Formats: sequence, structure tokens, C-alpha cells
Amino acid sequence: MGIAGRVGLTGGIEGILWIVIGIVCAIQIAKRVAGEHFLHGFMVGLIGGLVMPLLWNGILLAPFISLVSGIVFGLFSWVAGKIVRKGTAENARSPKE
Repeated sequence: MGIAGRVGLTGGIEGILWIVIGIVCAIQIAKRVAGEHFLHGFMVGLIGGLVMPLLWNGILLAPFISLVSGIVFGLFSWVAGKIVRKGTAENARSPKE
């Protein structure tokens, strides 16, 4: 996404695309993780926030962007965890798979 935005492939709608990406990630986290949705979403946003500024040469802003991204992704995941219907125990992935 960062490279696509840099070369102009996103058409100036990066903010909307990031929200869509966040919602898709949150739904996947809610479906695949049994609990602690906020923590998992926070970690996804935190790691994504650390990688994204490096592409933008924003090293000084990386901690702030990572924290904000982590909180936003965490909140999206928490809300999705409340909304998305959980699968049965048989459908959940086990660490052995």
C-alpha cells in the first residue's frame, strides 16, 4: 500500500483504503482468534505502523504512527470481536495444524 501510494496508484484515497484494510484485518482477527481481540489488533497495527513510516522516510514519526495505528486496529478488532459470530470449537484452528 505504501509503495502504491508513493507511485500514485491509489488515486489519493489512501485514508479510505487504510480503513478498509483495518476492517478486513479486524474481521479476520475476530474470526480466527479465540480472545484478546484488542491485543492482536494492536500488535498488527503496531507492526504495520513501524513498517509504513520507513517507506515514507518518517523515522521520527514512527513511534507515534505505530501507537495510533495499533490503537485503531485494536479498536477495530475489539468491535469486530463483539459483532462477528464465533465458530464452534471444531472450526477453530489449533496450534498443531
